[in-house]
Amino acid sequence: MAGIGEYLIYFILNLFTTMLVVLLYGRWGKPGYNRILLLVMAGALVFVVIDQMFRAEIGLGVGFGLFAIFALLRFRTVPIRLRDMTYLFTVVALSLVNALLLNSGNLEAMVAVNAALLLTLGLLERIRGRFSLAMNGGQNGGDGKRYTVRMTFDNLALVSPLRQEELLADLRERTGLEPERVRVENINLKAGTARLRLFFHEMNNK
Repeated sequence: MAGIGEYLIYFILNLFTTMLVVLLYGRWGKPGYNRILLLVMAGALVFVVIDQMFRAEIGLGVGFGLFAIFALLRFRTVPIRLRDMTYLFTVVALSLVNALLLNSGNLEAMVAVNAALLLTLGLLERIRGRFSLAMNGGQNGGDGKRYTVRMTFDNLALVSPLRQEELLADLRERTGLEPERVRVENINLKAGTARLRLFFHEMNNK
């Protein structure tokens, strides 16, 4: 059983890894405080709960605990995007692995596993950036990259030209992206949806 000092080392490493995941998550826009709070606290709580299960020598209960943690993710009051869910599962899985490795006392394996998963996530985000730019009409000018994204929007009340700022704020909250402006391309009154085109400008960092 790990002592207090060893426990704190593993906990801090787990928290550090979680924060790196959050940085990758916020690469394509401001994720907002609530999303950051969810990811950080989910990682910390899963780590603590699983470790305490092992300390209490709960055998079968550990399996039920792992199942319950993932099952609880289904109970939500607002829709969660696939990308958000992917990052949430990543944080939960990392914290589970870290808690298991804490109880086996394998610090080297913990560092290796965390580094491998972070590298994989970083590579996928890099690929996503290139893919999004190519698929959404990206251009690379002297002052940075310009690209657009098309999406279906379900709140026609915000589509009015008089509510552009509210529309942009709602899009930022929902998607985590930071569009400069938005254009309404089509409105489907029967379905209650609108087809939007979001415009982005990413400055070059030199």
